[in-house]
Amino acid sequence: MFDAIDREPYAGEVAAQYFADRYATVAEGEAELARLLAAPAPPGSVRFDDGPLVMWKHVADLTDAAAIERARVAQHAWITNLVEVAPT
Repeated sequence: MFDAIDREPYAGEVAAQYFADRYATVAEGEAELARLLAAPAPPGSVRFDDGPLVMWKHVADLTDAAAIERARVAQHAWITNLVEVAPT
């Protein structure tokens, strides 16, 4: 399990998303990026920065089903508190 973002286009990518009957703004994308970068990594995750790329490795052993489930739950709780998600 792995998340990665590129800081450079992030705000524009967020602004290109349409849900809740409107497009987001670049300012909203910048705020979301700031929240992601300021937030501590989820429990058991490791963050790596490589230039404009930010990566989070959420599980060390992909053969450990229990670790994957714990990481999945932790990542979901973490990300949904930081980014706006489309209603389902």
